[in-house]
Amino acid sequence: MPAGYVYVLVNSSMPGLVKVGKTTKDPIERAGELSGVTGVATPFVLVFKQFCNDCNAAELQIHRALEVRGHRISSGREFFRAEANDVIRLVIETANTLGRSTTSNFRDADTDILSPESSDEFTLASSASYPPWRSLLLEADDLRYGVKDQIEDPTRALSLYKDAIRLGALVGYERVGSMYEYGQGTSQNRSKALEYYRTGTQKGNYYCWAKMASLFHNDDQDENATKCWKRFLDARSAQPDPLLEENPSKFVSELCDCCIYCMLDNEHASLLSYLRGFSSEIREYCDARIAHVAQRAEGITLSDWYSGVRRWISGV
Repeated sequence: MPAGYVYVLVNSSMPGLVKVGKTTKDPIERAGELSGVTGVATPFVLVFKQFCNDCNAAELQIHRALEVRGHRISSGREFFRAEANDVIRLVIETANTLGRSTTSNFRDADTDILSPESSDEFTLASSASYPPWRSLLLEADDLRYGVKDQIEDPTRALSLYKDAIRLGALVGYERVGSMYEYGQGTSQNRSKALEYYRTGTQKGNYYCWAKMASLFHNDDQDENATKCWKRFLDARSAQPDPLLEENPSKFVSELCDCCIYCMLDNEHASLLSYLRGFSSEIREYCDARIAHVAQRAEGITLSDWYSGVRRWISGV
């Protein structure tokens, strides 16, 4: 039962094909070996690797599953005609089924996720419409809140979010950070939340600046909160990223939170100037939310919050 890696390789000379194999050494080294002995015109590129306690069993199960689905192109060969993101998903699911090592760099460890130098090897170049982490993120969203036919399971959702991050999902830093911030699927840990938000900003997720701003504000660190709001607004204004703009209302929703922050302290002139430029969008968003929100447990309705934001942005 050798411990090792199951890897997924692609090659530009072999469009539409992926190679799924196993190795007990570094998969990048294995990709180099294969590039030298197979006679292909271009080198193999490692797009994903997964450590398994028993890489033989994991590879066998993955090959069988791909063969049943009709993806194997030749008996006894490790090449399959399949989408790389579908194969990666199968590798992750198989590792979950067979169990993983609980040490160092795997699912429940945060070291590889929180290191700013990490995760490049897990990032795939893919179209913005269907990145390889998309299905994992959507499943995690459903499990986190128990929507559709999913039974609510925030602990499982947290694990899937971390897997999505390893596949390059920058939005995952927002999700994982908020789960640590509010104690969903794990014990509440605001320091860990801040680590995820901060790493997200280093990776290019400007929404994590907004999350940090709210976290600092709730901890009465208004100077830090103001700095984070400014960085969020500046970064998003400079170059919006389609992969971070998950829905049309996401940005305006954060603007409303910034409005609430300013309502409590009217001294933030630089923030007010920016918010005025979006006053019509903020009013429209508040009108839509007022029509749909429910009663808050504290006794104040969310519609009261949005009504207050709407009146405030109209008057500043």
